[in-house]
Amino acid sequence: WESHLPFTCSIPNENIQLGETVPLTIQFKPFIPSSGLVGQELVVVDAVVKMKQYTRLWHKWNVKNEKKVVVEMPVNHGWVPGKDGMQRTIMVNVPFAPRLSCTTITKPVRKTHCLKLIMRLKAASMSDKHAKQLRIEMPVNITGPRPPTVHPPAEEEELLPSYSSVWEGGNDSD
Repeated sequence: WESHLPFTCSIPNENIQLGETVPLTIQFKPFIPSSGLVGQELVVVDAVVKMKQYTRLWHKWNVKNEKKVVVEMPVNHGWVPGKDGMQRTIMVNVPFAPRLSCTTITKPVRKTHCLKLIMRLKAASMSDKHAKQLRIEMPVNITGPRPPTVHPPAEEEELLPSYSSVWEGGNDSD
């Protein structure tokens, strides 16, 4: 399909925060002339968005690998077939800890993440049985939640004195 159907899939940033809602946009252009499918509608048979967490723990010679699906979101409805391609934005809700951990790259612990869109596609003239699978995988970094925004104090609030790195004090005998 990659050689017959140009597409782009994007997210705003590869750094995603715990608890964030991420817009994942997929855009398909029309079938290219050499595909033999020019002018046919593209149909999405089924689709699923997944986020996987890969963990690797090692201590001396012992290594443990684990993979866990932390998001699995079927997206089978709402696709509008079209001869001129199609575009859709899917809002992906990223869970909080403990279901999902932040990306960690250290010697004893390595946690990485991948956001995936797995689809079965076909031309309108094809049966569902002949649909082709398209797998899109985007490595992402999971970070802790963003701290709350600090607003400047109102004018009537008393401001604290500015910080000074100079120690001023009496003659202590410590």
